Amino acid sequence: MKRKSTEVRQKEIIDVAMHIIATRGSKKFTAQHIADEVGITAGAIFRHFSSMEDIVDAVIDRMESILFDGFPPVAQSSLDRLEAFFHGRVQAIATHSPVSRILLSDHVADLGGQEATDRVRNFKKRSQRFVSRCLRDGLEGGQIAEDVDIEAAAIIIQGAILAVGLRATGNPSRKAIEKLSGAIWLSLGRMLHPAAAR
Repeated sequence: MKRKSTEVRQKEIIDVAMHIIATRGSKKFTAQHIADEVGITAGAIFRHFSSMEDIVDAVIDRMESILFDGFPPVAQSSLDRLEAFFHGRVQAIATHSPVSRILLSDHVADLGGQEATDRVRNFKKRSQRFVSRCLRDGLEGGQIAEDVDIEAAAIIIQGAILAVGLRATGNPSRKAIEKLSGAIWLSLGRMLHPAAAR
């Protein structure tokens, strides 16, 4: 059997590591557990990564590429940008459900220390800033109702995205995710739009 390239094997290790961290927690994040799921020896892992900390860093890199692919979205109006962000992020997190579990846990802090914790925290801050900016711009432009609390709305939007990720177990189809995303956004839109548009 042809040996897999380092690039392919690294991706397998990262994906398995992400799954273990998300579903089994930091205590189960061991070279042996990763090796068992990948189908290699524990020692072979360190032909591809120099340490377990390097694997944690690679998991965070992978999370960043999943979360921020195509970010920030380009659209004419702030509400359209926000909608594009919402659907894109829902699709990304629903397709890679371990991401939302890791974002909502302390496992990265347990495994990667302060630097890893700060990186993951920054993912949340970048997203929060974008959502809040879209909401403020929409409020100023009359696209969003004057009685909408920007901070509360931003939390609701971000929470809805993470909730879909937690629900999206069992590999739902893209069509199912899009349907759920559309239904949630419709409800959010009713909350955000000025009274005349409700």
